[in-house]
Amino acid sequence: MWKVKVLITLTDDDTTESKEIQVCIEESIPHDFQSLDSWEGDVRNVGFRAMRELFKSGIKLFEDGILSRYVHKSKRCKLIRKGKLDFGIATLFGRIIFKRQRMLCKRCNKWLTPLNDALGIHDDEHERSTLGFKELSCLCAAHQPYRQATQMIKQITHDMDVVCHEQVRQIAQTEGKLVRQREEEDRSDAAFCFVRAIQNKPHRPPPASGRLYICLDGTFVRSSAGFTTVHFF
Repeated sequence: MWKVKVLITLTDDDTTESKEIQVCIEESIPHDFQSLDSWEGDVRNVGFRAMRELFKSGIKLFEDGILSRYVHKSKRCKLIRKGKLDFGIATLFGRIIFKRQRMLCKRCNKWLTPLNDALGIHDDEHERSTLGFKELSCLCAAHQPYRQATQMIKQITHDMDVVCHEQVRQIAQTEGKLVRQREEEDRSDAAFCFVRAIQNKPHRPPPASGRLYICLDGTFVRSSAGFTTVHFF
C-alpha cells in the first residue's frame, strides 16, 4: 500500500496580520503501482480531492479577511457571530460544500452573512454554479441530449453527484436567454449607430457609368463604384 500526502499552504499578506491556512491531504492507494491505467486513476483521485480542498480553503481565508474589517451600517452596530451556514456549489472539479459565518446585528436586529455579498451568492438556485461549470454545461449540452450531457459532465468533474439533467437543462436555457439578450442589445446598438451615421452624413451614391455586367454561370464578378453586377442561376 502506498500513501500519498499533499500539503497545501495558503498565505494572505494583505491583512494587518498575515494569515495562513494549511491543508494536508492523505490518500491511501491500496494496490501500489499496478499499471499506467490504474495509476492514472489514483493520481486523478488525489488531484481532484486536492483541488476541492484548495477551493474551500481559499474561500475560508478570504472570509477571514472580510470578517476582520466588516462593518454593518456603522461602527455603533454590535455584531455577534452565530454559527455557520453550509453552501453547496457546482465547480469544474465537483460539488463543493463550504461554510459561511452567520452574524447577528443586535443594534439593528438583523441577521447577516457577510460572505454572501462579497462573493455575490445567495439562496438563488442559479447562483449555485461557478461560471466555469456553466460554460462546461453549455458546451456539453450544445450537441447532445441533456441526459448524455449530464453523464459527460460527471465524468469530467469526477463527481457522480455534481449535477442532474434538469439542472443542466436549466443552466443551458438560462445562459441561452442571456446570450440572445446580449445579441439583441448589440443589434439594437448597431442599428442605432447606422441611423445616426445616415442622419449626420446623408449617403450620396456615386454617379453610374452606364455599364452593365452579366454573369450567366453564377461566377462572382467584382463590382466597384458606379458599376452594376447581375447574377443568373
